Amino acid sequence: MLVNHHKKSESVKVHLNKCVPFCKLMNGMEEDKRLAWYTANKKPRKPLSMAVLVLTSLVAPNSSRQRSIKEFAIPIVNKQQKVQFQKHIVMHYYATGSSFQQIKDIHLIAAIKTLRPDDGLLPNRRQLATSLLDTYHEDVKTKVAKGMIGATSCLISNGWSNINNDAIINYMAALPKFALFLESILTSQQEHDHKFIANDIERIIREHPSTIFVGVVTDNTSTNKKAWGLLQITFPSHYFQGCCSHGLHLFVKDVFAATKVKKVSQVEATYPDQYPFELMLEFIACYKDVVKYFHNHHVAKAHLRDLQLSAGARMLIQAALTHWGTIQAMCQTLLESEWHLHVIVTARDFVQGTSAQKSERSKIKEIVTDDAFVNNMRKALAILAPINALIVKYQSDKVPISEVMPDFHNLPEEYKKVMSSNIITRQEFEYLVVLAQ
Repeated sequence: MLVNHHKKSESVKVHLNKCVPFCKLMNGMEEDKRLAWYTANKKPRKPLSMAVLVLTSLVAPNSSRQRSIKEFAIPIVNKQQKVQFQKHIVMHYYATGSSFQQIKDIHLIAAIKTLRPDDGLLPNRRQLATSLLDTYHEDVKTKVAKGMIGATSCLISNGWSNINNDAIINYMAALPKFALFLESILTSQQEHDHKFIANDIERIIREHPSTIFVGVVTDNTSTNKKAWGLLQITFPSHYFQGCCSHGLHLFVKDVFAATKVKKVSQVEATYPDQYPFELMLEFIACYKDVVKYFHNHHVAKAHLRDLQLSAGARMLIQAALTHWGTIQAMCQTLLESEWHLHVIVTARDFVQGTSAQKSERSKIKEIVTDDAFVNNMRKALAILAPINALIVKYQSDKVPISEVMPDFHNLPEEYKKVMSSNIITRQEFEYLVVLAQ
């Protein structure tokens, strides 16, 4: 209660700091919930000296249990605290995918004993893999089920493969404030045809009757598109569409990773009709070889790294088709280190060794010293820049669905600017426009 009369509030604070019931009330609260002036004005209690602790243990010989000085200074963890501690420890292991073997690490055990001398605070590896795993798996499932009750959600379906290369399908629910992992099913011998996909998505929706599913987002394959048609009949008020981020990934693949296909009427396999980036595709493959060479040869890698550190340049990044943006990152890091690469490959002792080594190094030197080396990377970066901007944007869970179509419709305008700068040709521009459509 604030007393404003003649500014007596300071006197009230002094009084309350000495008031036993009030101090008891404050001390029973969490430190961040106490009144600021109480925490500031309350003098910390002077800790008992070691001599007093020893004296206390000596003058109480009739105690039912003689406690050591260490036990007297650090209270034993009670049962409830131990349960809470183990919960956070095991959830750390599950959430981070850490090896259960690490629970036996002597440094972790020593760190826990520094704070609490109690034995048995840490669970063992068997408990992590059995009883505790079952307990907290059910606990997380309960929390997910609770979060789904009455929620408005978009269902996300994603085909993938696990570490054993088994085909699986992941299901997640995107809610306005957070996303929830629902389940992952192992499809085994079941073929991923459109009927199976539609039936399984319907199963997920039926299993959460209290959740309002407004739609479903899947991959952009033709099989998924057929499944949308079946689901639209069952759920006419829902929307079914492909993932815009996956669409951008396919966009990049159609430019930088197009594959030759042998058509029925043709003798040889060819690239898609009107594909204008065959040379660009070859350049990207060569640039991958450059990065791979410097990753696999420690002497050349160390030499390059010294030059990069002196100029503040980043390490070379290897491109991977399954990771969006790595082609852009590869070209960007190659461009940053272009001068350093040129210095290394033009050195007098670079092309040496066995005939195979000389052949490999001659190829790397030819790629780096090519007059088009820099221009090709700048061209690739100019093509990837608008796509990368959208990929970064769509990583957020809060992008309104109404912005996706305008973003894709704006891509031709972005590439028109690139063409006006004479970076891409008219044919290349028209191909990119078709991809955007």
